[in-house]
Amino acid sequence: MVGVMSAPHIPQLPLWSIGFSVVMLAWSWLTLQGRVKPVSSIIKHLIMTVVIIAILISAVSADGLAGLSTLLVAGSVLKLIETKTRRDGWVLVLTSCFGTAVSFLFDQTMLSAILGLISLVVIFTTLVAMHSEGSVVKQPIGRRFFLPVKRSSAVLLQSLPMMIVLYLVFPRLGPLWNVEYKNGAAKTGLSDSISPGQVGRLARSDSVAFRVSFEDDHPPPRQDRYWRAMTLSRFDGERWYMDDFLGDDNASVDSANSGSSYQVIAEPSANPWLFLLDYPTEIQGDNLRIASNKTTRSVKPLDNRFTYQAKSAVSDRFPQPELKWPDRYTALPAGGNPKTRAVVARWREQNLSDQAIISQIHRLFNRAFTYTLSPPTLSGDQQDAFLFGSQAGFCEHFASSTAYMLRLAGIPARLVGGYQGGEWNAYESYMLIRQFEAHAWVEYWQQGVGWVRLDPTAFVAPERIEQSFDQVFADDANFASDSRTSLIRWEKRWSWLGEIRLRYDAVNYRWHKWVLGYHDSQQSLLSDWLNSENRLKFIAIVVVPIALLLGVTLWWLLRKKEKYQATRSRDIDKVSRLLYRKDKRLRRNKGETLRGYLARVTHRYPELASIAPAWLSAYERLEYLPSMSTASPIQKTYNSAYRHFYRGAKRLSSKRVDESS
Repeated sequence: MVGVMSAPHIPQLPLWSIGFSVVMLAWSWLTLQGRVKPVSSIIKHLIMTVVIIAILISAVSADGLAGLSTLLVAGSVLKLIETKTRRDGWVLVLTSCFGTAVSFLFDQTMLSAILGLISLVVIFTTLVAMHSEGSVVKQPIGRRFFLPVKRSSAVLLQSLPMMIVLYLVFPRLGPLWNVEYKNGAAKTGLSDSISPGQVGRLARSDSVAFRVSFEDDHPPPRQDRYWRAMTLSRFDGERWYMDDFLGDDNASVDSANSGSSYQVIAEPSANPWLFLLDYPTEIQGDNLRIASNKTTRSVKPLDNRFTYQAKSAVSDRFPQPELKWPDRYTALPAGGNPKTRAVVARWREQNLSDQAIISQIHRLFNRAFTYTLSPPTLSGDQQDAFLFGSQAGFCEHFASSTAYMLRLAGIPARLVGGYQGGEWNAYESYMLIRQFEAHAWVEYWQQGVGWVRLDPTAFVAPERIEQSFDQVFADDANFASDSRTSLIRWEKRWSWLGEIRLRYDAVNYRWHKWVLGYHDSQQSLLSDWLNSENRLKFIAIVVVPIALLLGVTLWWLLRKKEKYQATRSRDIDKVSRLLYRKDKRLRRNKGETLRGYLARVTHRYPELASIAPAWLSAYERLEYLPSMSTASPIQKTYNSAYRHFYRGAKRLSSKRVDESS
């Protein structure tokens, strides 16, 4: 039970916790089998002390609630090695239930749901086994396992209709309390500021950022898949900071190029910004609006999956009649980076146009710069250190330097953070965007045109824009290195792994859309049903079936049914039915004890008098056994005596019938 409960937590557990759990689970199993001795008290206290220290150390570096998984699993394993009584078993059952529920905080895929269901079956099976009579405990090993599983599965199946009804009609309630679980940029995606090296860290994660389905199932070309999340205009010399939410967007849009409609399912990120294809023209959702910088934020951080509809004009520019707040987009720190300032000053002395300066930047990056997932750390004047020192960087290095040089030249510029690319999944017709596709680019202001996209990454590594990220960097050691079970790193060698991954993600997409995303459909359904015109329909479709289901369930549970009788009573009734078919006078009377019934049977069949006392003795010892005593040895004697008597009665009855005939 503890092992099954711990399985969904493995991605959140540190390696020492996984190893410790495997060893302790194996030791507990061997102790149960009698192959090794139980852990001594001194060793238990020593193990507990070491584990507590390890948990505290792990909690310092753990991301968000991942430390809770370590605490739950380690605590359950420690409790397992000291379990002796039924009360200890109850503690493990309760912690396993809680651990199963906690696992859904980290993963809500179909696989996690299946693991959760298996955990419930195992927990219920453990409960049945804990409270079983000796007739179950002393069964052969195969049957000893099958009977509790059968009973626990029956209980869960009986609850299935009510679960479905509650899922369909019971309103979703908000949490009574919340836990902040910001896990940092490497897990949740982009943060609200960008500095060299920050976006590149996301290349180590292959977790899903969001999924997009298009109205016509025709996504834009790869080089046009720029997904805007934020704009960053404040620069302090090292880091770019996100814009304030700058009013509503009232810019005009070319009507001939504003028709790409799509739906986004964003994964939980603990951040409020949403993802829109450049350039957004319309968004649908409660309290959602497009700002003048073409970004959109939700009212609160995305702690759960969030779905919204949008429309975008797929373009590298959007018209704006005038530049608002021009000083915001040309502001720079007073000093620093003297080499970069000198180069841009020479360009300005040559009276180069804006396009000519951009061409100069293009030629500069084309000389000897390298696009890499593991750039060296920059110190001091970062722009000078990058442009005239390391000359190796990721997208944010090139974007930051480009925006800095444009501002030095007097050209309004800003950084844009988001994602570039996306993988099309033809099995369910949607686009999958992962964290390693996080990207940063530049927008500059062109008089008479508006904001124009400029991606300096294309100057250095055009394949990053034209090809999928995993194809370009599959051989890089840092690619998806945070994902232990990632298949993407091996797809370049074995292409069939990609097919398996896409099929599995397609199943999860349908699961997210129709099962986990049912909340929105339920709200509209309930509001429609609860209208005054549709109340009769609501009563007929919902109330009446629920009432019938409850009525049938109560009748099923309360009626007097033979299968709910004690096992030993059923044994007596089985003998009674056998003898009744041969002699109508030997039917067991209502309330008749086994002693009285056997007296009548042996009077009729004296041949059974020699074997009846063994059955009667074992029966009475079990019937009046103290509640805390073990019934296993007596149960074995009872089973043997009962079978012996039943076979004797069957042979004798058959013999009497033959003689009478």
